[in-house]
Amino acid sequence: MPAVTIALRSELESLEAELAADPRYRKAQKIRELLAMYAEQPLTEIPSSPTPQPTKAENIRSAIAEIMRTNGGMVHRQEILDHLIGLKIMGHESNPMGSLAAYLSEMKDMFVSHGGGKWGLRREPIPASQKVRGAKPDSMTTAINRATAIYLREKGARAQAPEILKALLTGGLNVSKGTMSSCLSHSPLFDNKRGEGYGLTEWSRGQETETPNSGTLFGAPKGNGSSPLSP
Repeated sequence: MPAVTIALRSELESLEAELAADPRYRKAQKIRELLAMYAEQPLTEIPSSPTPQPTKAENIRSAIAEIMRTNGGMVHRQEILDHLIGLKIMGHESNPMGSLAAYLSEMKDMFVSHGGGKWGLRREPIPASQKVRGAKPDSMTTAINRATAIYLREKGARAQAPEILKALLTGGLNVSKGTMSSCLSHSPLFDNKRGEGYGLTEWSRGQETETPNSGTLFGAPKGNGSSPLSP
């Protein structure tokens, strides 16, 4: 072997020995081993958690609220059930109407029964055109006006003050006759005819109809004539 080859090999061995003693060299070797390992077994992405799907009860709650808002805040339970069946949320139960009744009872924080199979939103919004000037949305004045309007629409006829007061108390409003009378008398939603009681002002604009036993032509419009609340 030529002398130059021997010298080069000796020099290479000396350099490698020095490098092996250097911790940086050993660290570089470890990094090369790790890189080779990850190149052979690449990391797989961790799958993301699936988006939680709403429950059946949540879908029912949203659908009922939607149809109530669309239909003025109050809907018959048969219409509600037909809506839910149309959306394929309900319809496979052995007793769909019984199941709907159970859901409505469990959701009394949002829906309230108005009798006659009709349900509405517990906090039914009032159209801006019918809001009482100076009344806050959640004030007692607003609650009295809203409950009275619902009661008169359900009855379909005028009502005297004691009758309205009884309906409000039954519905959970703790209000005195004087407070109720003041609210209704100052509200543009109602007028008061002596001997007939309170009614909706929209009826007096040609939308009110008489009851069959009223002794007057069925469907004839009434004139508008406000008078103070009878004692």
